[in-house]
Amino acid sequence: MPEDYQKFYCINSCILDASNPHEGYVSKDGRFAAIRVIQSKKYMIIVDGKQDKLCRNWDSAMTYIKKLESASKKSKSKGTLNI
Repeated sequence: MPEDYQKFYCINSCILDASNPHEGYVSKDGRFAAIRVIQSKKYMIIVDGKQDKLCRNWDSAMTYIKKLESASKKSKSKGTLNI
């Protein structure tokens, strides 16, 4: 998986543009994205390349993604198994 979000190919060239942040969002590791639905204020949440949830607005989409990111960080175990 690429480490840098700028290496992703993007058809919508303004999705990562800082001047228009409400057009969309992609996390730095590329696992999570919020894509604006055409002609609507709703955002589709994409997790690992699959559609996950449709949020009503930008704020609810970002809240949901932040929750997923924190849950993802907590679930990664760094322990070892005794064999």
